Amino acid sequence: MRICLAGAKSCPPIIGGIEVFVFEVGRRMVSEGAEVTVIVPRGRNQKRTEDVDGISVRRIRAIRNRYSLKMSMMPGELRVGAELRPDVFHANDPPSGIVSLVSSRWKNRVLTVHGIGISPSEWSTPFRQAGGFLQKLAVRGADAVTTTDSVTARMLSRYRNDITVIPSGVDTRTFRKGDYPRPSTLEEDKVNILFIGRLNKVKGVDILLASLAHIDPEVRKRLKLTIVGDGPMAATVREHSLDARQVSWIGEVPHAEVPAYLANADLLVMPSRSEGLPITMLEAMSSSLPVVATTVGGVGAYFDDRYLKKIESLTAQGVANAIEYAVNNKNEMSKRAKAARSLVESQFSWDSVASAYLKLYEKIAI
Repeated sequence: MRICLAGAKSCPPIIGGIEVFVFEVGRRMVSEGAEVTVIVPRGRNQKRTEDVDGISVRRIRAIRNRYSLKMSMMPGELRVGAELRPDVFHANDPPSGIVSLVSSRWKNRVLTVHGIGISPSEWSTPFRQAGGFLQKLAVRGADAVTTTDSVTARMLSRYRNDITVIPSGVDTRTFRKGDYPRPSTLEEDKVNILFIGRLNKVKGVDILLASLAHIDPEVRKRLKLTIVGDGPMAATVREHSLDARQVSWIGEVPHAEVPAYLANADLLVMPSRSEGLPITMLEAMSSSLPVVATTVGGVGAYFDDRYLKKIESLTAQGVANAIEYAVNNKNEMSKRAKAARSLVESQFSWDSVASAYLKLYEKIAI
């Protein structure tokens, strides 16, 4: 079976849920005998074509701007798709979903929606309306639609009612407590808090930074926040990181470097305003790292206070309260982290995710 995966920004992945999903699922499909091609934008000095863990990576021209990147990829995705004539074209965002609808020769079109969330303050009305319109067309036109959680599926049910929920996965052999070298920003005499993700309001990095001022001074002086990622709020994060004793910002790192951060930190904080099923959270849980998070979207669909510390109020004070609880109740948080590790080991596997998609492809190809 020839499969084309579209919608990712990089392969191999930098930080990003879609990128990790495409890479992990794609290489497991290769191990099952499928021919997998991933289409991504081409960066400076990158090869146009490359084999990555058996995946054929095709890099295309694109305008690297947050407002135009995905739209500018559409002509290249269409060209590569027309050239490959895949048995399945699997889109992972609305623009690539629209691309799959253009050619009548592509009969087996799958769209995965990885969550719904956008900040009005970061995207003006025309962009939000255009994005919503493209998503509606892509959802209605695909031969099969999947989401990572039941909450997103219910939100999309106004467009169709045959949506399949297939959760994301995690490689529990890679993401674990172990002898990973300690990254230099994680200080041995501090309680090291991590934020890993896109630096935008949807992920709540602004609330996390504001929460520091609300933490009890005696607790705060023991903390060190390390922020991994990039995005539209990078300037704000950079300003806070001028005081390196409290906040360090290291930008984006290859996904292969993330296990060392999760294995050596003390706490992951995810104050998201909206989520699907965040892969970073699964990776933290697999690493036995305690998690503080809002239970929005798919988070609350799978996890409760047995596995993480819930942020009760998505305010600076609410995030501060949750962090203080985690720091002051280390034994309790360790129990939750252990329970979370057991849960992700049993229920969230990239092997089972890839298998579920291969079965779905075979079903719609009949």
